[in-house]
Amino acid sequence: MSYILPYFARLGLGQDAPASDIRRAYARELKLIDQEHDAAGFQQLRQAYEMSMQWARHQASAAVPAEVAQFDVESVPVTLGKAVPPVAPAAALFPKRTQSQVDPHALASAVFAAFVREFNAMLQGAIVPDLPLCAAVLARALDDPALLHIGARRLFEGRVAHLLAAGWKPGHEILLVAAVKAFAWRDDRRLLCAFGEDGARLSQAIDERTMFDTLPIVELMELGQVVARLRVAAPPDIGVLAHGMRHVALLEARFPMWLELVTDVGNIPRWRELDEQIPGWRRMLVFERKAKPVAPSRDSEGGLGFGGWMVAVLIINMIRLALQYAS
Repeated sequence: MSYILPYFARLGLGQDAPASDIRRAYARELKLIDQEHDAAGFQQLRQAYEMSMQWARHQASAAVPAEVAQFDVESVPVTLGKAVPPVAPAAALFPKRTQSQVDPHALASAVFAAFVREFNAMLQGAIVPDLPLCAAVLARALDDPALLHIGARRLFEGRVAHLLAAGWKPGHEILLVAAVKAFAWRDDRRLLCAFGEDGARLSQAIDERTMFDTLPIVELMELGQVVARLRVAAPPDIGVLAHGMRHVALLEARFPMWLELVTDVGNIPRWRELDEQIPGWRRMLVFERKAKPVAPSRDSEGGLGFGGWMVAVLIINMIRLALQYAS
């Protein structure tokens, strides 16, 4: 049995396989690997692919057709008194390739542009941004044959990292979750180190989100509601504002980077300004209503509600004090 190079064996090919067969075999094997949980297997497959492609390119550049190799240039016959132009040397016909002629930057840019278009179309067509749908859009981009080039794939990953690290835009809160899983950023932070400041920001945000997830469920839900409400440009009502500002300080102190990447932190100064304008008596009524909510049926039947009764009690007490002083 003839010997087969290990990297060709990993792809299930013979070492005479052309580049087209190598690409198809790599795409087939890639679908069988869980990149999130088998990073070593993925790296071995990538190495097998790269080594096989280098071998195929070398074989193609070294191969010279027999008829060219046996052709004697000096024995060119004379036809009608004119010599037939000499044949170009074999080296000129088959130049040796010292590096890939594929531009990985162009490949990554093309795939990234298509991904952004599909991602934005998904946001416009969906009533609520959906994580599975977002993950599917990202997966389709990663399955693009252009990203079989390992350099192009890393460049595409870097573009996604830069997009997320630049700050929140609508839909980025779900794209961040999808990207962390697709690129295994949580499991291997070395993958983020190559992206410089963008990678450092993402790594910090991942750590903060991990800490956020350890909070008690009640606090987790309250803070999550505030984060979601900050994405809305319209100012909140007094109740939401007064209660929300109590949580904003904690979010800014403990989860600043994650907050910047998943919501509109530009709304925080506007919320703070509106919060300072709430009168003290109105703030007191809001907090009392939050602590002791009124049953909806009372208000719907035409009752005063808790806030109305509080105002009535204050007026009655003021009248009593006025009568006492008058007497």
